[in-house]
Amino acid sequence: MAVNNENIISSATLNKALENNTVVDADFNMLRTSSESFRDTSKYWEYSPAFSPDLYELLSYKFHSFCVIGLDTIFISTIAKCELGREAHRVLLTHNIRNCEDLSLYKIKPDSSPNKIVALPFRYEISDGAPTTLFAETVTNAD
Repeated sequence: MAVNNENIISSATLNKALENNTVVDADFNMLRTSSESFRDTSKYWEYSPAFSPDLYELLSYKFHSFCVIGLDTIFISTIAKCELGREAHRVLLTHNIRNCEDLSLYKIKPDSSPNKIVALPFRYEISDGAPTTLFAETVTNAD
């Protein structure tokens, strides 16, 4: 998925990426930005794209069961756009949407999609987030 010149993924960017989407509804939406290709470099955390808060309204509109977003970026925001990230988190929590950041999505082929996802979070007594390992069973999409 492309980002705009400010390194922000907006609803307009996502809407364009979804033009050929054939999925009618999905509760877990994964956004692949290809940022994970920089995982072993400082570019991964220094220049990760930010996600505009309006993305979540678009996803909720297109996918009525939407309740979890998975990202292949280290954060929902970037170091340079901290305020935008705080607003994106606020919008997520307001709509009871969970987010999973820093996912490795490169093994999910373009012609397949997750059929089942299992999330295994570490448990903390006092925390608003936790490291989580995800496993996905994928199926090949019909043409």
